[in-house]
Amino acid sequence: MTPIGADRRPEQSAAYRYPDGTVVFVGQTRGDTFGAVADTTGPELAELPFTAAQLARLATDESLRAGG
Repeated sequence: MTPIGADRRPEQSAAYRYPDGTVVFVGQTRGDTFGAVADTTGPELAELPFTAAQLARLATDESLRAGG
């Protein structure tokens, strides 16, 4: 269970809208907050896995586009 008031939003995110209107959102965080049960007591990563530029490039990756 997620504790009441726990913030489960990503620490950093990026989005890209394709000309046809398809939008891809990607996000990252140091902790495990997106699983079925948020692990609020486990260890967190020291750094975010991707730089902001890498995350932005990932959002434009065709392999993440639905039907792409």
